[in-house]
Amino acid sequence: MNGAESSFGVQSQSSLKSQQARAYLIALALADIDINCNMSITIIMWDYLRYYNLQDTRLMIEPLDYLIDMFFNYKIDMLQFMSMSASANAIKYALAYWDFKLDQDYTPKDDYAPFILTQNYWNIKVQNYLEQDKRRNRDTSNNIKEADCAFYRKLFLSIGCHICKARFTSKNPPILDRINNDRGHFADNCLITFSKHDRFNPFVKEFMSQRIQDMVVSSLRFIRQ
Repeated sequence: MNGAESSFGVQSQSSLKSQQARAYLIALALADIDINCNMSITIIMWDYLRYYNLQDTRLMIEPLDYLIDMFFNYKIDMLQFMSMSASANAIKYALAYWDFKLDQDYTPKDDYAPFILTQNYWNIKVQNYLEQDKRRNRDTSNNIKEADCAFYRKLFLSIGCHICKARFTSKNPPILDRINNDRGHFADNCLITFSKHDRFNPFVKEFMSQRIQDMVVSSLRFIRQ
């Protein structure tokens, strides 16, 4: 036997011993031990596999059972939603309206002073809107002017937010939110909203604008008839 064969034989014996040791440890873990601590090597592989199959099945089934119980508790039709995100969204709204009562008054308390538009405040706003539109290369030929202060002062006092209908206060000042982002701050292209609605969904704003236009068209048709 040359050196290479000798080395291969040593590695094979070492590998064989390692495999035997691993098999022994598995057998030891699966062995039955009686009361007298006499080890009877009865390796029940079927019981071993059955145990872990049960564990794997339980891991898959228990989360589904939990979700089904949750849907029943919140009265949600789980077959109506086709994704986990839609189901989570339904649960979110169910939690939000869990204690909502139709016959209860939910009018928010509003003790803040009304918002009074001043000329200085309006001038700053007009300049900011103008710079913003120029930076975006929008048409500013028909933008709101500093001379419109008196008109908007009365308007802010007489109407509320276009989105939530709440009145304007010192804590919630109004802004002019553009409907069409390709146009400047024209009077007919702005919704009067709270500053907290500044990042309101553009799709919703466009829908509201279209709804107003449809209402105007319907009114004109009714008048003509």
